[in-house]
Amino acid sequence: MTSIQKLCYVAEDYEAELSKNTQASFGAGGQGWFTISKERFQTGEILFQPKLAGLRTMGLHQAVALCMEHCLSADLTGDDAWFKTVVLSGGTACLPGLAGRLEKELHGLLPPSVSNGIKVVPPPYGADSAWFGAKMISNVSSVIICIEVL
Repeated sequence: MTSIQKLCYVAEDYEAELSKNTQASFGAGGQGWFTISKERFQTGEILFQPKLAGLRTMGLHQAVALCMEHCLSADLTGDDAWFKTVVLSGGTACLPGLAGRLEKELHGLLPPSVSNGIKVVPPPYGADSAWFGAKMISNVSSVIICIEVL
């Protein structure tokens, strides 16, 4: 993880964060020192407010809420717990604060009957989650048998 990646995060409350002093410096190898401030959390905010980057699309929280509403209306089972756990994956999912902010936004968008019990889970192994997942699969003997049969 680079210095800049360690400094970036998703703000729990973007508007409140704008008024704080969030300045931090990092060394860029032989290139000297750089100071960033609002950039630390503005990069992650684009996930929730794509218009900040000039994009005309819904935010992550809106897309996830829409999926949950579709799952609920599909009435596939009598139990709605199966879609209330959101598992994040990928490098961007490792941004500190992302899981908490997404969960907060979902609770604000969805009615309590849907939002009660929602849990957003960050990648358990951070950026190495894909590697650990592949490692777990490779240790399962049935996968080896399946590969041998094919």
